Amino acid sequence: MPPDFITELRTIIKSQLNEKDDVKNVTRLLEAAGVESLNGLRFVEEEDLVDLKPIKRRKLISAFKAVMYTIALPTSTEASKASASDGPLLSSVSSNIQNTSASTSASINIACDSESAEYHQYFCKPYSEEVENGVLVDFFSGVRYQSHTSPVLLKHPTNTIIIMLYHDDIELANALGIKRSNRGKMTMFYITFLNIPLYLRSQLVHIHLLAVAKASSVKTSMAKALLLNEFFNTINELGDDGLTFMTPNGLSKFHGCLLYTGDSLACHNIGGFKEGFSNVVKQPCRTCKISSQEYGTTFHHSSCILRTDTEIKRQLARLNNAANKADRENLSKEFGLNSRSVLFELNYFSLTKDLLYDPMHIFLEGVAPKETTLFLKSCITDGYFTRKELNELIANFKFHNSVSKSLYPRAFETNMQVTASSSACLNLILHLPFILKDCFETEVPDSLLCFVMMVQIVQYVLSPALHVDMLQKLEHLIASHQQSFIDCYGAENIIPKMHMMVHLPEQIRQHGPARHHWTMRMEAKNAIAKNKKFFNFKNLPFSLSEYFQLHFATNFWESSVFFSEGYVIIPRENLPPEIICNDEEMKSDQKEESTEEQIVMPLAKKSKKKCFVPVPLPQFSQVLAPLLEGLMLTETDHSRLSSIMKDELNLFLK
Repeated sequence: MPPDFITELRTIIKSQLNEKDDVKNVTRLLEAAGVESLNGLRFVEEEDLVDLKPIKRRKLISAFKAVMYTIALPTSTEASKASASDGPLLSSVSSNIQNTSASTSASINIACDSESAEYHQYFCKPYSEEVENGVLVDFFSGVRYQSHTSPVLLKHPTNTIIIMLYHDDIELANALGIKRSNRGKMTMFYITFLNIPLYLRSQLVHIHLLAVAKASSVKTSMAKALLLNEFFNTINELGDDGLTFMTPNGLSKFHGCLLYTGDSLACHNIGGFKEGFSNVVKQPCRTCKISSQEYGTTFHHSSCILRTDTEIKRQLARLNNAANKADRENLSKEFGLNSRSVLFELNYFSLTKDLLYDPMHIFLEGVAPKETTLFLKSCITDGYFTRKELNELIANFKFHNSVSKSLYPRAFETNMQVTASSSACLNLILHLPFILKDCFETEVPDSLLCFVMMVQIVQYVLSPALHVDMLQKLEHLIASHQQSFIDCYGAENIIPKMHMMVHLPEQIRQHGPARHHWTMRMEAKNAIAKNKKFFNFKNLPFSLSEYFQLHFATNFWESSVFFSEGYVIIPRENLPPEIICNDEEMKSDQKEESTEEQIVMPLAKKSKKKCFVPVPLPQFSQVLAPLLEGLMLTETDHSRLSSIMKDELNLFLK
């Protein structure tokens, strides 16, 4: 490795970092990004750490962004030539720097054309590609897309936009002070585009707020139809005639369709089904006609009589033509329907195929907490351990360093209920068999075997990739678990979400791995609004939408600025000559570091002094780029590495 690279790298990192852990994190960032040629390189020796001074958060961010910047550089032919020549690599992207406004000077837009072209390819590729080695990896690996059973994909296999819709209710006001009114309860609608890769789709910036309204105002299907009317009209236009958009390749016509995911109550609400799962409802499931009394006898999807869209429309017609209110109520309980779904306004949406189950709510907020409580109670009753011993085992268990302390299990109270978030519940059930391993040395109870089967099902369902041959095994595993659960705890403890498990293998077959159907990231998007303190509730939907748009704009603005807050990069020719230092006025150390005619200026600050601050980053990037496996990376690789490093940065700074 060139010695000047090590020296320069040490200079940059040493000027920003002051702790040994920080240095390790920089090394970990590059290693996680796949920079194998840098493995084993120690950026700063231990003896160098003695002279380092304490730093602020701003400088730490600057150091990480400097490393991020070099990974995300463009890889055009000109960039390759620039990296191999004496000139700095930044010269290949200097033409992309654009003025934004008179008040904010200018911002840098690195490889704007190449990025937009990369996003464009996600929406233009055909979805008829064969599933590689039978492994399901995304929505487009499912049967519904591979066989073009979707009407839109049947007509337009390319240039198709697939949109995921989600909605949920959140509470923004203090729960202790709103007992007489629900002024803080809002209904949020989000969308995300399934065309973009998974590593981008999971980022909150790619989950967009579609609509927001007071929950009390959009309870009925008619109210939701009024709120989403314009959006549904656009989706219908995409499905019928298509819409024309400007792309890097010119004007292109796109078509599109919609999917919906959400928790059980939200899906039943927007689908027009009964939101209750009591015994008085004869058909509580939105997928099949099974009754709640048959939950303990029907364990296979193929054994269920499925609903159809045509039959649902026929049942809705009978509801509307009921002679009186009592007859309508009886028919409503018989069919499990409340009213016509707002989703029937969409021409190409199937209420029985495109209304997806959310594995997070089914398992992590339903089946897993319920079975964990029953399992622990049975073990305490059988004398394997006491509640006090259980809490001591949990407190003394050594979790891996990758497990956040916020996910550690809490001590169990006398009712043995699991009080944890979805992520913490997942962490608990995965570790509980290891925590209790010394308690079952003499015999293995059936309840433990049932619990382990549930954990296996969760791992299969939440797997990001799944082979098609495993679906039949998953279906049999679910059936075995259901029977074992009844043998251990009785049929009276079966909950509706255990029946929903039966339909998950078929959903995976149709739409790909269920992990990509869950609402974990949408729930995280709600935290943006929940963390904001609102003091004025006169027009809360407007305040929310405005705040989300400001947050959205801020994220995209910050993603184009690679240095610490308060600084922007602007081209030298856009500056008055009187504020720029010439070579004679620059100090000797600045002369050695300056290789690029770009400057860094603090915003909203005025000074009579010359303000030319050279940036030593180009030499660093010039040497680093050829070292990445000895070749220039593709645009896809650059996006992947940049995304990984950004996620690592956010994780480190939390």
